[in-house]
Amino acid sequence: MNFDTIAAIATPAGNGGIGIIRISGDSSVSIVSSIFRRYSPEKNIQNSHSAKKYGHTDIFKSHKINYGHITDPVDQSIIDEVLILTMLAPRSYTKEDVVEIHSHAGYIVLNLILNLLIKKGARLAEPGEFTKRAFLNGRIDLTQAESVIDIVNARTEQELKIATSHISGGMKDVINDVRGFLVNFLSLIDASIDFSDDVEEIINIDNITSDFQCYVFDKINMLVKHYNDGHFFRDGLKAIILGRPNVGKSSLMNCLIGNDRVIVSSLPGTTRDLVSETVNINDVSVNLCDTAGLHDSCDPVETIGIKKVYDHLISADLVIFVVDATCPFTDEDYMIFRKIQDKKVILVINKSDLIQGNQFVSIPDNFKVDGCVTTSAFLNAGIDSLRKLIVKIFLNGTNVGLPSYLIPNMRHKTALVNAKENLLLAVNNIKNSCPPEIIALDVTSAIYALDSITGQNVGDDILDQIFNSFCIGK
Repeated sequence: MNFDTIAAIATPAGNGGIGIIRISGDSSVSIVSSIFRRYSPEKNIQNSHSAKKYGHTDIFKSHKINYGHITDPVDQSIIDEVLILTMLAPRSYTKEDVVEIHSHAGYIVLNLILNLLIKKGARLAEPGEFTKRAFLNGRIDLTQAESVIDIVNARTEQELKIATSHISGGMKDVINDVRGFLVNFLSLIDASIDFSDDVEEIINIDNITSDFQCYVFDKINMLVKHYNDGHFFRDGLKAIILGRPNVGKSSLMNCLIGNDRVIVSSLPGTTRDLVSETVNINDVSVNLCDTAGLHDSCDPVETIGIKKVYDHLISADLVIFVVDATCPFTDEDYMIFRKIQDKKVILVINKSDLIQGNQFVSIPDNFKVDGCVTTSAFLNAGIDSLRKLIVKIFLNGTNVGLPSYLIPNMRHKTALVNAKENLLLAVNNIKNSCPPEIIALDVTSAIYALDSITGQNVGDDILDQIFNSFCIGK
């Protein structure tokens, strides 16, 4: 990685009170000082250098703020009135010299200042490059780096709690505990290779299973279970609304999200494509997807839309299966139910406002669902019950409300599963008296898998994939 001096706008685009430009690298202070004029009550001081190492001691001291103006070095015209915050290495976000320019927010002023910095020798930062430098310089591990983007993208308080548990090192601590046990065990394996006659004294084979269960498998299983039980808190719950045409799917979608996001019509087949929206339900982020009505169709456009529905169904965590309260169950309803039996399903009996008394459609005995609710999208009735049911189905039996609850992402889970598989193989090989060299390879592979989580052993392709998902300036 090229560790030249980088700069980027760190605040969102648009007009506002404050805009921040961040600069990181060895030349940060000298570059900023070349375009900054500090304000003094007695006189304006033109600064060429700032910290002690730059030959000036009363300006740009670390973790101090200076007030003044950014000026064009060509004609000394004032660009904006600013505050300059200096954080010298290693006490900074990147462990490099970092300077932040706090100016007024606006596209023109921020970009004029950024262009001046680039003319003076800085380079425009790549997405996530500031956090990537923090990782490469050893200030944070990879789980903490990934939590930064989770904090930025948090849509609920629960998502924020999970992200902050990672940025404080919660995941790293668990992984390091497991890794420490395995490194010590690997040293015993290496000793048994050198002193093969004393293997039984070096490695207590009788305790292998219990030791691995206590110090390794229980912790790995805990993290994997946390992912399986509560990944929707981190990634959002994927819910898909299914049903045959004209049962009120789009109207139900609009009620759940609280606005007219989807076009509603009495004509069947109005929805042709997937329509997605994210809604916060009881502090759970739910990604709702309205779909085309499922039925046999000769319309080529409708057929494409129906295929998209089935493709999206594969990754859905929850199916909201909508039926018409005024009609008996049709062959199309049965066909849909057969395709969703392996999913968590909420049956929604919609259009209850059209029913007289208790003349609701009866639910077939073979329709085994996780919950059922009666609604009227037209009257916005039963919607709160549906919201509560969506969350209840996924919260029952879990303890994910704790702020310290660690939920790995899919990359972490895959590495944990790989580590466990290698360690199960190692334990089995020990019991079968396999050569210690084989056992050492299994344990080493497990350690590498764990290291890929914290970043001690990870390829550039994985790093690029992670940090390219960041915004520029972070």
